[in-house]
Amino acid sequence: MPLIPEEIIAEVRQATDIVAVIGQHLPLRKAGANYRTLCPFHQEKTPSFNVNPQKQIWHCFGCGKGGNVFTFITEYEKVSFGEAVRSLAKKAGIRIPELPGEKPEGHDLLYQANEFAARFFQSSLEGSAGAAAREYLETRGISQETTELFRLGYAPNSWDELIKAAERAGLSQALLLEAGLIVTRERGSGHYDRFRHRVMFPFFSLGGRVIGFGGRSLEQSPQAKYLNSPETAIYHKGRGFFGFAQTKTAIMDAGAAVLVEGNFDLLRPFQEGYKNIVATAGTALTPDQARLLSRYARTAVVCYDPDGPGLAAAERSLEPLLEAGLDPRVALLPEGLDPDGVIQNNGAAAFGEVVTQAVSFVEFRVMRARKARDMSLPAEKSQLVNGLIGLAALVADPVRRSLYYKEIADTAGLEESLVADLARKRQGMRPREGDPAPAAPAQRPLDQWEREILGLLIRRPNLVARLAEKPQLTDFLSPQFRKVAAKIDAMYQETSKVDEPGLFHAADSPEEQGLVSAAISLGRVSEDSLEGAEGDERKFVDYLQNLERQTVKPRLKALQTAIREAQRGKDLPRERELLEQFNQLIKETGK
Repeated sequence: MPLIPEEIIAEVRQATDIVAVIGQHLPLRKAGANYRTLCPFHQEKTPSFNVNPQKQIWHCFGCGKGGNVFTFITEYEKVSFGEAVRSLAKKAGIRIPELPGEKPEGHDLLYQANEFAARFFQSSLEGSAGAAAREYLETRGISQETTELFRLGYAPNSWDELIKAAERAGLSQALLLEAGLIVTRERGSGHYDRFRHRVMFPFFSLGGRVIGFGGRSLEQSPQAKYLNSPETAIYHKGRGFFGFAQTKTAIMDAGAAVLVEGNFDLLRPFQEGYKNIVATAGTALTPDQARLLSRYARTAVVCYDPDGPGLAAAERSLEPLLEAGLDPRVALLPEGLDPDGVIQNNGAAAFGEVVTQAVSFVEFRVMRARKARDMSLPAEKSQLVNGLIGLAALVADPVRRSLYYKEIADTAGLEESLVADLARKRQGMRPREGDPAPAAPAQRPLDQWEREILGLLIRRPNLVARLAEKPQLTDFLSPQFRKVAAKIDAMYQETSKVDEPGLFHAADSPEEQGLVSAAISLGRVSEDSLEGAEGDERKFVDYLQNLERQTVKPRLKALQTAIREAQRGKDLPRERELLEQFNQLIKETGK
């Protein structure tokens, strides 16, 4: 069986939701930002099998196994890696060619039809028929570089130009119809092109293949200004975003995404340097889109039009974003201007200022309520507070949820304890006067500290160099730890960051993969810490001190043995040297 191309493996991984896949086999329950269940790979009574939807990994803290969606299928279903990829590709509608030169079929033909159409539209834009479309793009401030990157095109002002071109290329009308590129005539027989006299915007799969189109009419009074492809076997409205294939890397790097409505609302900011941006392109934000976004970002800045429909759409977006684990903020645009308009009228820096000054979902809802209702009335204020508590209750992470409750209390002028009690009542729990003090952390085994240190180093790779300052400590760390730490340091030295999927795939053994997946999972728990880099550095020092305390006993024992051997051999210089080391170790560690 031929090897599966790396780009197809990447596309399958990106198109697959690990929670949905594992949830088909195991009863997952929400636990903070992750999901948890009993591990299927060893006997246990307390769930220690964790699935991280943002990082798209799983890890069992009981048996140490972990990995991505492919490794789960190989472990659970006892199949090869290739079989796991093929199984998930089939579910995602991604076809893997079996033999070189094999003729495409099924979904692959739909990809072929859309790719042909994209090239046809691009060629039409560049030709004499595309003059009006080129002029329109120029008036909207779209550069040639942006046009080429997003593969913009033009659908000719003709009923059958695409049909004729496709026939010459050997593509049937039946295939074009299945791809949503043509429409059956209501009267008589035959078909006609769906898109006519429109600027064309291709929609891409996560792997970068064309799956559908949006078209902006160039007519003076069109029936529909914007027209999108219909649902097909490879294009589903509300599952992806316009521009995501081009911007997902920038979104992951920034940890945040700016969410806009229209295609031009994305293109102008993008070419002005705001690369971490996506567009819903004519659809209300769906839970599927929010979950997809949460795999790449922690924060979503909703930047919709400042009119009534735009603000209402921004308000509706809060629930799916919160439920997906994102921190939603709302950018308040100047009245009468969309993101494209802000740049056209006020410049790129003005758009950046709007995004930077985005308000929390609590502030946004309060602002909306004050404009619509009399907030001096107790009933109106109660309705607002209960609505905000309902939104905050959707947040799985208890720390973030608690911070939202505090913000609700501060904004509404209420006692924080009252808001907390209202929240507990909403969840069917009795209010309580106070929480017990957290128990002191138990002494953990050495490998647990290793996982926690690696999780921290993935977040703060600049700290890896500090390990070199304690060579006596690294001798007691496992070979897997040292190898992973070295790879983290190499990535950091080369790119100034750590690519987590790349780190996992660079692992040389299942044990090393398990260590990496555990470290990523543990690192995710603290990545929203308010303490930042300074707090992480303090934790790192604490971890090292804990490791030293746990490793000092065998080191002292080894020194005592060496001292006795030196005494038996009457090697006084060696005995004095070892005694100095022994006393220095006791002094350093307080033992």
